[in-house]
Amino acid sequence: MTAFCSSRVAIAVATALGIGLAAEAPRVWAQDSVLEELVVTARKREESLQGISAAVSVVTQDQLRANLITDIRDLQSLAPQLNVGEVVGIMKLTMRGLGNSTNTRGEDSEVTFHVDGAVVARQEAHAMALFDVERIEVLRGPQGTLYGRNSTGGAVNVITAKPTTEFEGYVNLTGGNYDLLRVDSAISGPLRDGIRGRLAVQSINRSGFGKNITTGNDIDDEKRWAVRGHLDFDLADNINLLLSGEYATQDDASGLFTYMTPLYIVGPPAPPNLAPKGAGGFSNPASRDGAGNVDPELERKTWSATATLTWDISDRLTLKNILNYRELDFYLAQDLDLSSVAPPAGAEAVISIPLHDKQFSEELQLTYTSDRLSLIGGAYLFMENLKGTTYIGRTPTEGIFFSRAGKSDADSWAAFFNGSYRFNDLLNLRVGGRYNHDKRKIDSWQTVLGVLTVPPNSPTNPANDERSDNKYVGEYGLDVHVTDNTMIYYTFAQGYRQGAGIIMQTNNPIIDPTTVDSHEVGVKMQTPDGRFAINLAAYMATVKNLQRTQAVPLTGGTFQTIINNISKMETKGVEVDLRWAPTDRFMLNGAVSYIEGEYKDFVTDDPLRFGTLLEQVAGNTPQLTPDWKVSLSAEYAMPIGKGADIVVRANASYVGKQFFDEFNREPLLEKSYALFDASLTYRPESRKWSASLWGKNLGDEKKKVDTSFSAVGLVTSKHFINPRTYGVTVNYNF
Repeated sequence: MTAFCSSRVAIAVATALGIGLAAEAPRVWAQDSVLEELVVTARKREESLQGISAAVSVVTQDQLRANLITDIRDLQSLAPQLNVGEVVGIMKLTMRGLGNSTNTRGEDSEVTFHVDGAVVARQEAHAMALFDVERIEVLRGPQGTLYGRNSTGGAVNVITAKPTTEFEGYVNLTGGNYDLLRVDSAISGPLRDGIRGRLAVQSINRSGFGKNITTGNDIDDEKRWAVRGHLDFDLADNINLLLSGEYATQDDASGLFTYMTPLYIVGPPAPPNLAPKGAGGFSNPASRDGAGNVDPELERKTWSATATLTWDISDRLTLKNILNYRELDFYLAQDLDLSSVAPPAGAEAVISIPLHDKQFSEELQLTYTSDRLSLIGGAYLFMENLKGTTYIGRTPTEGIFFSRAGKSDADSWAAFFNGSYRFNDLLNLRVGGRYNHDKRKIDSWQTVLGVLTVPPNSPTNPANDERSDNKYVGEYGLDVHVTDNTMIYYTFAQGYRQGAGIIMQTNNPIIDPTTVDSHEVGVKMQTPDGRFAINLAAYMATVKNLQRTQAVPLTGGTFQTIINNISKMETKGVEVDLRWAPTDRFMLNGAVSYIEGEYKDFVTDDPLRFGTLLEQVAGNTPQLTPDWKVSLSAEYAMPIGKGADIVVRANASYVGKQFFDEFNREPLLEKSYALFDASLTYRPESRKWSASLWGKNLGDEKKKVDTSFSAVGLVTSKHFINPRTYGVTVNYNF
């Protein structure tokens, strides 16, 4: 752990202690505490957030509503340890330097996403609305023992609001610039003795942040709605069954890319025939506008059903079973050259990609709790079937020039345990383990001008492959309770990501699994008066056989997409969460994260340089890994008489320099920037309703959230963060 003695990390700690303010709500340890008590289920049993020996950030329902969080992209402003990139409909979640790098289909996410205990495997489904949510827990670092399923970087747990014993509900109406109209509503309560229900609906409609200069129509707009229902049954005094169903749909032109630069901007120069195909018809690269002979399309439909059975066998022993089924239909289409130039007859024009995914998971948990021993054990089963096709033709529905299809079948089972034993008031020992068995089978095939050039089930096709992996990962830790309000902990945790395969490519077998060894030291402290809390974590991780997807140039200026193992990467960093309530009406929150990450051995071809020119990028920083991230927020409830008040909120977030590829250079990077949000809310004494005036990205910063390139169109592209938005929200509770 001597690596943490460097001056840069020392500065990170000092700065965090000086200006960081907690994004999470800690446990109330003092009787007169002002800070909200929060119970979390990050380790699959109820625990105090401030008492859990793990790096966890929590975003509460009030924070989500106050900051108008609608999807995973917005979550970064409140949980800065999480980074989210976006490539043509894929959410690229990254924590502690681990996350997906490109827009290939079929890869598993290194930061897993869960809703009410069930994994959402496809990154294409991570972007659906976060609505009627009780809280979101962001677990940082490898979560190999309790979460498995490739949680090498961390896990995001969405816990939805559940049925209540009393009749209640709410309606939130939001209007704003860019023709925003958003409706959030829920109704909850008893249906009859022993049965409760809850129904929530969300609808979001917004015009585009840019235009297609060819057609004049909106791009980067938003049109989606979602519904979720819960039925909660008391089958007996000690047996409960929760049935949950969810459906969400989106149909707009969001999340796609617009022109930035020609492809070969780094020497040596490319031949004239490899100039961008749309030259003369590009949109302004500094604008939010785009160009295309067809308007871009992005469609998502996802639904799921979950049954959660909880049986309290005794006061100390509980059996829980989570059964989930989920389907996803996904479709995108976009002009290949990102321009208004009409391609010549017989040339490629449009790319379209339809996907269909089905997944099933089953998890059985047995939990035992006594005065000194806390133990959870269980078994896990996961099955997934993914199918997709890439079409290239004159229109989004024609694949007459080229099509490449593929499928992936993944099966996984695991047995796991995680326990802790409290020796005395000072020491607590933690041990966990998980045995994983994973099997994956992929097959891809190709058609060119109507001729099947690579058939399915071809024995000579590397992308017709099958692989099984078996891996045991462990977690070991020690907690020292220095005082009633102060704990120091150490954890050694291992992570594992099964052998990866990509579909709709005909040159890649399944590659080796990724493994992570992580050391973490943490401190959690709260003052006796319960007005101030600080949580600090310092970590160091070694990643072996890192899975990275790359676009490799071929002769003649074409590309192929491959997935490789990178032998080694190391990361280290410091994270601080703080919360302070100097008075009953004034609250300060925030978080600071600092990371140093670098590849140790990574030889790859540069897609921005013409020709096959291998380059060693050891020492470079991983994608979507800014060195510094800071979030600060302040909230003051100002009384104005007769029990009413006005709540003033201000939020600031800072994102350090980050790179969008492994070469760490222009134009695939974004320099550091800061964002500012604010709101003003009136609440009457009854608290039955409220009205808010709000604004986000008040400085109207135009910064890249991700970049990519089109090998066929011979251009690079970018996607910006949202511009300045503002509006009014009216809330009514009943």
